[in-house]
Amino acid sequence: ELGRTREALAIFAALDPADAALRRQMRHLLRTRLPTFGAVLRDALGPAYLPLLLEALEKKGEYPDDELAALRLGATADLEDLPDAGDRAAHLARAGLLTLRGGTWKTARKFDQAEADFAAAASLLTTELPTPDARDPTLATIELRRAELAAAQGRLDDALAAAARALGRAPDPEWMAQRLQISPMLAPLRDDPRGQALFASVR
Repeated sequence: ELGRTREALAIFAALDPADAALRRQMRHLLRTRLPTFGAVLRDALGPAYLPLLLEALEKKGEYPDDELAALRLGATADLEDLPDAGDRAAHLARAGLLTLRGGTWKTARKFDQAEADFAAAASLLTTELPTPDARDPTLATIELRRAELAAAQGRLDDALAAAARALGRAPDPEWMAQRLQISPMLAPLRDDPRGQALFASVR
């Protein structure tokens, strides 16, 4: 904080990011002092920064919704440039951050940005599936969100395709069908014969 960036980098680089107590403190710094410590932690931790950032941004309850949204967008503005280890854990962390940012864009009704983030997250998660047609609850929920986005923009064909993917990925298709049917954003699908047939197919 005193402008001694080089010393701060050396201190943080020497820390063990797996230490639970230290990790808790670093998450707190990211949530409360991001402009001061975000870049320092990013440079000091390298690939280990990505999962730490996800843990920090997932926590709710400390801020009003608008402040949390601003924090998430600010912290992930350079997400595409953040380094990672290239392994499964890194892919899952990046997908998680993309999903958080996509959800924030969706709430702000920035639907194009939200769709881009959800699509990128889905692509990453798909590469980590044990088989191409494996069921995965996180991926299923992302496809639900993509269906909502498409329906909100009047793209019913895309909404139907995403809803079908959500059902195909869901470990419990009947529960996913219920989620699809109660979503206010998916009302156009409930009124469409193709949507009705899709929902009926899982009963």
